[in-house]
Amino acid sequence: MMKFHKYAIVIFSLFLPIEGVNVTERSVQEGETFIFHLTNEESDISSVEWKQMDRNKLLALISLDNANKTFIFSKGNRVHFMQNGSIIIRDVKREDTGNYTCKIIFKNNKIETYIISLSLYSENTEQSPTRSSTATKSDAQTLYIVLIPVIGGLLLLGSVIVIVVKCRRKHCNQDQHIYANTSHKCKGNRKTRQKKARSDQKQ
Repeated sequence: MMKFHKYAIVIFSLFLPIEGVNVTERSVQEGETFIFHLTNEESDISSVEWKQMDRNKLLALISLDNANKTFIFSKGNRVHFMQNGSIIIRDVKREDTGNYTCKIIFKNNKIETYIISLSLYSENTEQSPTRSSTATKSDAQTLYIVLIPVIGGLLLLGSVIVIVVKCRRKHCNQDQHIYANTSHKCKGNRKTRQKKARSDQKQ
């Protein structure tokens, strides 16, 4: 299940800007409480948007500037959102697992996006303390950040090469056409001069 979440993170992150994207993997035991704290200063944040990506479900729009513009769409008493945009899921169940996005919009219009992959672990499974307590960037996301600019550059270079080759072919075809017309005119003029010379000799 964890492998599926990792691949899903990479696929979903393709539709997000590369700059300001942070990937976090969190694993909790079923029935525990999951909390994702926003570490940025509240005074710099304008609004926070939470989505459950796997279900394409908007959970909350939280405005830190105006409480009247805050909308909580998540139904039930297990999911709560703090005033600063942090999320709390109590009594975590299997239906809560999956990928979440937290989009933070700052007052200077800068956007920072978090992708959180939430999974369950059993009592017999040893939990990694790093995954459970701190935000980590996955290897897949790091590889994606490196590969995307490289692939984009190669595609751009390939497009330029194709355009240059087409232009050269078009230019060569025009030169050949002009040369053929010039050659035809030269041959025609030569024949005309020869006929005129023969006519003068006969006279």
